[in-house]
Amino acid sequence: MRKKRLKKATPVRRAIQDRNVPLPQKWDNFLAHSQNKADLARFLSQQLMIQAPSNKTNVVAGGFSNEQQVVFNA
Repeated sequence: MRKKRLKKATPVRRAIQDRNVPLPQKWDNFLAHSQNKADLARFLSQQLMIQAPSNKTNVVAGGFSNEQQVVFNA
């Protein structure tokens, strides 16, 4: 029964460098590759800080090259 529910995703590598990278058609395959997850987390962390409203305090931890890095604006 469990075997029927399990789907094996085929990892597909797509480097996320900027906003112009098209969204993947199959997210399971995209997220099956660990470098894609790291790229996506890094990109989202950067975009959160760029797009953050200046009248709010924002803290972003994780998703950066340095695992211990925390970025904030005040």
